[in-house]
Amino acid sequence: MIAQYYAGLSDRDLLALCVWRESDDQSVACMASVAHVVKNRVDKPCWWGVDYHSVVLKPWQFSSFNHGDPNESRWPEDNNLQWIEAQRIADGVIDGTDPDNTDGAVNYYDVSI
Repeated sequence: MIAQYYAGLSDRDLLALCVWRESDDQSVACMASVAHVVKNRVDKPCWWGVDYHSVVLKPWQFSSFNHGDPNESRWPEDNNLQWIEAQRIADGVIDGTDPDNTDGAVNYYDVSI
């Protein structure tokens, strides 16, 4: 994927980028959980946003999009296996074929940080 302005990304690509940046070193289930938290927030508009772009880009919600975060400048290579998995997950979450493994959660916490 070529680095670009977030506004130019489709919902699917922005969601996949969020999943990849936040959890590319985690299991597929963890990657899916990140995607479902985003979708659950989109489905329940609140202070965190009303659509994929406003939810993912809300400051201090998904750290890899925060200014100064080391992951902010990471962009996947098109053939990166975790990127391909993140795209598959994003497709399934957006189209509703990937069941929500978070039971409707709108938050997650990474115990490693």
